[in-house]
Amino acid sequence: MYDLYVTGEKLVEEAVALSNTVMRTTGTEGQDILKQEIQQLKADWEGLRIICSDSQKVLSKCIASWNDFADTFNRMKGWIDVFQKKLDAEVEGDNSTPEQLQRCRVR
Repeated sequence: MYDLYVTGEKLVEEAVALSNTVMRTTGTEGQDILKQEIQQLKADWEGLRIICSDSQKVLSKCIASWNDFADTFNRMKGWIDVFQKKLDAEVEGDNSTPEQLQRCRVR
């Protein structure tokens, strides 16, 4: 990302330098247009940098949220697996005595 920023910054600087060269041989009206274009280019570049920065922050938050989801999912899956084994063990035997029901409530 940093390399793209540096490359973009260099391109903007180069465009400004070239337009300054052209301004020396251009009339007043042309100079005004070039100045406006330079200002617009700089504003567009700054806007793009802000959008990229904001997008990177949002994507980082998305990745963190996804990692949190994956961690929670894995913990819940482990918990479900443990209790599924307990449930399967209880269902295997036809053990529906009051003592066994009480034991299941305690678990």
